[in-house]
Amino acid sequence: MFIVKMTPQLSGNCTDDLDGTERYIYWGGQCNFKGYKPDKVVIQYAKWKPYDQIPKPSKPHMIAFGDSLPASAWKTYTLYPKKMMAEVKQNQDPKYNPLLVPKAIARKSILVYLEIHADGSVSIGDDTQYGYTNNTEAYR
Repeated sequence: MFIVKMTPQLSGNCTDDLDGTERYIYWGGQCNFKGYKPDKVVIQYAKWKPYDQIPKPSKPHMIAFGDSLPASAWKTYTLYPKKMMAEVKQNQDPKYNPLLVPKAIARKSILVYLEIHADGSVSIGDDTQYGYTNNTEAYR
């Protein structure tokens, strides 16, 4: 298992921290910037224990572990969403045609899958999606 340090940029935008109060979350959630495309997203992560060795309840143990780590123990991965969107846009047709989705409710979106491997390296999944999202569904 990996934990992610909640930076001000991620805080309140991830499934395990929608209220913006968490210091750390488990890797494996989803972060949504709700139509805002940041220039960059910095993810700081650290390897914890195998899932079956994590004590229950896990949250206080995760906080204690995260707080005990020196700055050098955190790995960093940076995404550049605007740049990625431009690159993907050149290579893929949009998932939905904006002419079929009224502009009042359509917005461009990109869905990126990051995979953190056991050795701590990060890769972007092959299933990155670019297209248009219905705004009325995105904010339910």
